[in-house]
Amino acid sequence: MTYGPISTAVCVGPSFQSYTGGVFETDECTEVNHAVVLTGWDDTQGNNGVWILRNSWGTGWGEDGYMRIGYGISGVGSCANYIVYESSLVSHDDTAIFRNGVWHVDTNGDHVPDQIFGYGIAGDTPVVGDIG
Repeated sequence: MTYGPISTAVCVGPSFQSYTGGVFETDECTEVNHAVVLTGWDDTQGNNGVWILRNSWGTGWGEDGYMRIGYGISGVGSCANYIVYESSLVSHDDTAIFRNGVWHVDTNGDHVPDQIFGYGIAGDTPVVGDIG
């Protein structure tokens, strides 16, 4: 991924919970109920491509804690959050500010950021503000 991992939601049912490997293509429910991290993708696997997700249940679940899940299956990708940042550090009067850090938040599951927050550091104080 160009900008790093994406936190997102997915619908977890019995098949998801008992997943041990392979491409997961089971649509178990319609409402998301669990947070995961998307760490990659592969357009050549599954019916239409897969997301590679990391779960929080440890390495005993899935493929060493990971799952390959088909695009759109079980609501994967809903409520996505990701940060885009540039490594531009500026200093002004002994105050360091990390500019152009932007956190994109999809709150309604349409895969379009609904809220955008800027962030940085001023001295020892984190600075966060709603910018869109």
